[in-house]
Amino acid sequence: MKYFLTIGFVFAMILVSDITKGQCDDQLIEICYPEIGDFKFLKSYQVRFKKSKKDAPLMGKNVLVLTENTNYRIVVCNASDYDGKLIFKLFQSSTSTMVGCTLDPSTNKIHNGFEFKCKSSGIYYLNYYFQDGREGCSVIMCAEKPTR
Repeated sequence: MKYFLTIGFVFAMILVSDITKGQCDDQLIEICYPEIGDFKFLKSYQVRFKKSKKDAPLMGKNVLVLTENTNYRIVVCNASDYDGKLIFKLFQSSTSTMVGCTLDPSTNKIHNGFEFKCKSSGIYYLNYYFQDGREGCSVIMCAEKPTR
């Protein structure tokens, strides 16, 4: 009986430790939503990576289909319970041209997003990782504002 109580206690502690990392769910989307401002929400991507090697961080990739002559805002919000700061880059697939990045290489500052006007309809790749391979949880939000 004591064995089952011990197992139950350990399981409960694991469950509580996951719950205390509270912002790594839909709540983070709600917190981040104001960052898109007057743009129309399109899609969100939740990202959660465990700690990895500093020189070889875990990486993720998503595909976006974007429309010519549309203004886009892509922002990231990082959960305050984690050390990781998400960096993302957007590439046009047909030319492999980088459209934007949240890391300014000249200052090493990480911005929370960027806006741009899409010049060519097509497929774009959103690549992302946590700086220095730190453990993190973030949400990336994509929004649009068609030009008139």
